[in-house]
Amino acid sequence: MVPVVGLVLGFIGGLWVAERLRLGPGQAWPSTRQALGAVGLSLLVEFAAALGIAVIWVFGLLAT
Repeated sequence: MVPVVGLVLGFIGGLWVAERLRLGPGQAWPSTRQALGAVGLSLLVEFAAALGIAVIWVFGLLAT
């Protein structure tokens, strides 16, 4: 449990620290939220593609 939670919290914290150094304290959190949203969208696209590939593979398996 700790490595999984630490991975997520470490990613968010590291991203926030990098944005704070880059933009300053006032705009670090909005930039971090936008970056996390982009990562979430990327994960959804990858999951949808993997699911589509798996469905096509199963249909091909059943058809042969």
